[in-house]
Amino acid sequence: MSKALTVFGATGNQGGSVIASVLGNPKLSSEYKLRAITRDPSKPSAKALADKGVETVKADLNDKESVKRAIEGSSAVFGVTNYWECFSKDTEVQQGKNIADACKETGVSLLIWSTIPHAGKMTNGKLSLPHFDSKAEVGEYIRDQHIPAVFFHAGCFMTNIKGALQTSDQGNTLVWNLNPDTKMPLFDAADDTGKFVAGILLHQSDLLGKDIYGATDWYTPTDITNTIQEVSGKKTTYQQLSDEKFQSVLPEAVAKELTETMMLIREYAYYGPGGDKILAESLKVSAAHKVKT
Repeated sequence: MSKALTVFGATGNQGGSVIASVLGNPKLSSEYKLRAITRDPSKPSAKALADKGVETVKADLNDKESVKRAIEGSSAVFGVTNYWECFSKDTEVQQGKNIADACKETGVSLLIWSTIPHAGKMTNGKLSLPHFDSKAEVGEYIRDQHIPAVFFHAGCFMTNIKGALQTSDQGNTLVWNLNPDTKMPLFDAADDTGKFVAGILLHQSDLLGKDIYGATDWYTPTDITNTIQEVSGKKTTYQQLSDEKFQSVLPEAVAKELTETMMLIREYAYYGPGGDKILAESLKVSAAHKVKT
């Protein structure tokens, strides 16, 4: 009998990637019945999942009882929240706790929590990044509650490069406040998340309680501009702005947080000390989804 794997954010990049990877893996697709959580099962993206045989269930992350009903009977859960939908650290923390509490109360065997580092603690309060710290604090709560879990630390989204790229007929300019040789842990959330999660599901007994870093490799602004130039055929350069100038050209609502996110990458290598080693080990987990069993 198939076990239930419940996926939050099922119509988004990370959750959608998890569903695609599980459906594409013969072992996992036979072992797990997929359950997609959505606020609106009638929307086209949810219907597309249903057409693939995925059960779609309505739930509201702000309503703990609806989350608990959605999770009921699950063996494994992929949990993810989106700070940018609410712009509130407290709200995102509560949403994450609702998922965690529901997992504990319903006896879920594995919670895969999508998180990122706690910037405030890593930098001793120098940087304030609510969209980092909220997810990290939920991760701490999960550990404190002794919920069986693996912690997937999403890297920098490759899709964000597009927003930093200025294009013209003459060429392209990538604009950040990073040094040209600053290394970023990049990944394609819509394609790569599922590879890591599939690897976790295949080897969950060995990975319980561990941190898995989700990136394909480290890339510098120079690496990125060279790649864009090669692919586009247009001259592509990098322009480094000061932190103050960079913040001034961003939308006011997100300017400070995005500027400090880039400062975290530049000054603390995003993941903090030891990130290189943990990412190298994590890539073995991602590669495991390809192994035929």
